Amino acid sequence: MNDFSQENSQGGVKRISRRDFLKLGAVGAVYLIARPYMRILDGLYQSNSNSDEFEQNIGEAVGFIKNNYSVDIFTGMPNVSGFFNLISGIKGTDLSRFELSRGLGLVMEEIVKYPPRYFTDNGVHNIRFLNNVKVRGIDYYGGFGANQGTLGIAYSAANNEADREYERDVFHHELYHGTDWHDGLYLFDDNRWRDLHNCGCRPYWERGGRDSLEGAEPPQSSPNWFLDPYGQTEAPEDRAVFASHVMIPRLHRNLLTLINTSSNQTTRNILQRKYDAIKKDFAKWSGGKMNDQYWKDLVDDRVSWGYFGNT
Repeated sequence: MNDFSQENSQGGVKRISRRDFLKLGAVGAVYLIARPYMRILDGLYQSNSNSDEFEQNIGEAVGFIKNNYSVDIFTGMPNVSGFFNLISGIKGTDLSRFELSRGLGLVMEEIVKYPPRYFTDNGVHNIRFLNNVKVRGIDYYGGFGANQGTLGIAYSAANNEADREYERDVFHHELYHGTDWHDGLYLFDDNRWRDLHNCGCRPYWERGGRDSLEGAEPPQSSPNWFLDPYGQTEAPEDRAVFASHVMIPRLHRNLLTLINTSSNQTTRNILQRKYDAIKKDFAKWSGGKMNDQYWKDLVDDRVSWGYFGNT
């Protein structure tokens, strides 16, 4: 466990180490004034990983996320038994400080798309980064669930540097799973999403799918009704795929184009119903702040730090 977030045997948490906090000096108490959002973000990407300034940038980024969104950052496996190592068989290693800076940069870029209370109100309290992730002994990339208050990101240096949009997708995808779970819908909202297809058919691979399709009944739906093949595995993944697409402006614009230009009326209707259902979820979970005007602004790349009045 990296000392920037330590857990004791009773599960208590020391979110930011004394060493890191002291490196902030007097700035730590008022860093929002001395180190506004863009300066912290730029520092994560530009600093020399061997410098004291680099450690300061990491500490300030962790503090920024905690102070503004009530979310704690962790790297590596927890020291206490729980969801990760007992139920899901998730194993992984700490991130290096350089990898952590890149991961924090991505989180800071994407977290500002949500109202400050979104995470607390929807039961997501932690973000945990793991490297070299294995789930039940199999190499794993992407995210690993947020159903116990932790949004898990399986860090990949290759993806983070070469395809940052994929990493952004992971952040929003897993966050949606977490809020879906907290709302009690994750395992119980499948019928609503099956009905959106209005096809009298089996739209998903159903249970037994997702990680392995062996033995699962194949869907009877058109792949055109989904944004990628993963969404066709089961209803919770379909919802999370739609959620991540609407939270990334380029993908959101592509979705609107697909809805408006598809030559098949049935496909257009199904995609529109799913789009409306996802926006309804976000409106509910954000207390109405992620409304029609919000989506117009996000599609136009106008949602950033300060959008919700958090200056």
